[in-house]
Amino acid sequence: MEVLKIKHLSNTQKSALMNLWNQEYPKSLFLKNSTDFDTYLSSIDQAIHFLVIQKNEIVGWFVDFKREGENWFAMIIDRNHQHKGIGSMLLNQAKARHQKLLGWVIDQDNELRVDNSTYPSPIQFYIKNEFVVRKEVRLETPKISAVQIEWSRK
Repeated sequence: MEVLKIKHLSNTQKSALMNLWNQEYPKSLFLKNSTDFDTYLSSIDQAIHFLVIQKNEIVGWFVDFKREGENWFAMIIDRNHQHKGIGSMLLNQAKARHQKLLGWVIDQDNELRVDNSTYPSPIQFYIKNEFVVRKEVRLETPKISAVQIEWSRK
């Protein structure tokens, strides 16, 4: 397994990440085309991407970025590679670079993926990785219902 750190994604990498996004995230967040993904990427500032590559295939993506002066992140791990420590390793690398991290997490198990399998909420994973759930801070849109999580260096 290799972790590639980059600032700018190639078109091939964008295509692989869009496929990973559509495979793993709830279908309400489905990206119809590369323009949708480019729109997402253009909404995040100072992004640094970490691509987890195994056998020439991207199996994980972690991106940290600035939003309103704070450090935010998003992460996707292919379901066939979850529960192997990849997500915790990526979070630990981010914790070494930052004093504080923020993210949005779907906190219910009632969402479906494109293949109609259940999207399991990763909330317990983040709690296990020392994040605090800020129940009072929610993101509610027609596409997503999520809670904010926060990690701070002690």
